[in-house]
Amino acid sequence: MNRNRLLYDIATVYGATGIKPNSAQNFLLSKISIALGGVGGVSNNRNHLLDEILTRLGGTPSKPSSRNDILVAINTAITPVYTSIDYNRNKLLTDWLGMI
Repeated sequence: MNRNRLLYDIATVYGATGIKPNSAQNFLLSKISIALGGVGGVSNNRNHLLDEILTRLGGTPSKPSSRNDILVAINTAITPVYTSIDYNRNKLLTDWLGMI
């Protein structure tokens, strides 16, 4: 299945309406951000949302180029089980959504 389509399907379960399939990842990151007390979709920039989520978890944002490092840091803040950048990003997103 197309990754964007899968994320879109997940996003619709969480209330997305009127978005394009390629916008689903930002929508889901925004939902995670809001659930953690952030402001959510203040930007369509994925790295901005990841930095905001990481900050809400008490971490220090990384350089935008190290998106995988941000994802690992966020996940480590939630649970120290997955600390490798080899862990699938989509799996991380679905794990986090399951916690909301």
